Amino acid sequence: MKKLIILLAFGFIINIQSSFAQAKDEYKKALLEMFTASGTDEAYISAIKQMMTMFKENYKDVPANFWKEAEQEMLKSSIEDLAELLVPVYEKYLTMADLKEMTKFYNTPVGKKYAQSTGPIMQESMKVGETWGRKIGEKIAKKISEQ
Repeated sequence: MKKLIILLAFGFIINIQSSFAQAKDEYKKALLEMFTASGTDEAYISAIKQMMTMFKENYKDVPANFWKEAEQEMLKSSIEDLAELLVPVYEKYLTMADLKEMTKFYNTPVGKKYAQSTGPIMQESMKVGETWGRKIGEKIAKKISEQ
């Protein structure tokens, strides 16, 4: 009887772990779909290509065919690997339903426009933020000198 209970408990634990793994895989798949719809995957691909360019510049004696193969391998697996690492982060803040709604949004015309505009918006916003920060710094420095 004890063996039966232990066997059932063990089976129950394995079933729960399997369910968690399946849920994580489904979440990762939804996250990757959202990355594709939002253009986030393209940003990661661009980052990988930039890293490969930096490596090529630092290791000029390495043959070109190595870099070509290495880049293809990194592009093939890195996004999947990154998504795997990001699942716990995204799960803290977004439900599966949230990811699906975001993916729906990014597949609309305005969502596609936003996704395509995010990079330039961020670049211009950083410049504006620098100007804004400088003005605040000047105001604080002026107040300090008035004291």
